[in-house]
Order: sequence, then C-alpha cells, then structure tokens
Amino acid sequence: KFREKYGVRIFNTYGLSEVLFVSSERRDCYMEEQGSVGKPLIDIILSEEGEILINNPKESFQGYVNLKGNAKLSDEVFPTKDVGFTKDGCLYIVGRKDDLIIRGGVNIYPVQLEEKIRSMSYVRECAVVGVEDEVLGERVVCFVIFQDSTNEKEALEQLKEFAKKEFPTDKTIDEIIPLKEFPLNRNFKVDRKRLKEL
Repeated sequence: KFREKYGVRIFNTYGLSEVLFVSSERRDCYMEEQGSVGKPLIDIILSEEGEILINNPKESFQGYVNLKGNAKLSDEVFPTKDVGFTKDGCLYIVGRKDDLIIRGGVNIYPVQLEEKIRSMSYVRECAVVGVEDEVLGERVVCFVIFQDSTNEKEALEQLKEFAKKEFPTDKTIDEIIPLKEFPLNRNFKVDRKRLKEL
C-alpha cells in the first residue's frame, strides 16, 4: 500500500538488537519476494537446520550486561534463532526456530502459511501454531480474526477451501479457530504460548 501510494520502492532490512543490521536490500539486490531481506552486511553462517548464525559476533557487540541463566556469548558464533536460506547472494527469512512446527516429520514455518492467509480480503489477522498430537507429533492450528464477524461462518468455509487448494497435504492446516481478539504479550505481539493453551 505504501509503495502504491507514494510510488517508491521499500527496501527490507533484517537486524538484531545485539548486532544491528545483518542484511539489507539495495538497488543491486531488490527481490520483491516473500522473506527477502537483501544481501548480508556482516559475516553469517547457516547451520544444518538453517538457523542464521552471526560469525565472529564480538566484532559487533561485547556481550550482555547482568547476564543471567544459560545464555552466554560465544567467541565464534551468535545464534539468532531465526531460520533462513540464501539464494543468489541474498538472504531470506522463513521463520523463528522456536515457532517451527513438525507435523508428521515435515517442517512447517507458521509465517509462510500466515502470509498467504492474510492475503485474503476477509481476514484481518491470523496466527498459526503447533499443538501436540499423538499421531503426527504436532497439529497445525490457525487462529483467525475475520474482517466481518457477522459473516463468520461464510468466511470460515471460504478459508477452509482456500487452505485445501493453497497448501500441500503435508503442510495443511488441521484446524481453524475464529477469535474476536488475540492475546498479546508485554511487547504487544501475539502471545503464541497462550494461543497454544487455548
């Protein structure tokens, strides 16, 4: 909407509090693709699971003040807990390591499903989480807030049909639950832990 209104390109960036900018789109790396965050600006490594690791993090920051718990700064790499991949020298983010859903042995990143669901005009907001399942390991549950609550049944059926057509059977949504509002954490982000408890 911003691009259409003002006629300018939006350059995505990716960064962390600890290291500031990790990557940025620019004129020579402007993909306009889902998850694209441009070329890395600092040295990164991808683990076997796809986690983005910052190589030699002490060049970026010295460590934490009043550190408690197990977390400590390694001399070699800093784990971002974000998962991604590189293509043509550009970095793509597919989700958070903590949000990964493993359904029947298949890795599913909620953000990939959520972006497609949000593109539906009758959906105001959605959040996809994994809940325990005896057979599959985890089931995929989509919580959704519809634009018009008076037509909730119709919108729910539309979304079920959309999910059947749009998502492959091994990455399908097992259950859709409409809500009036989402529980939020102290950072005003959707509280996925509380959604799982629901």
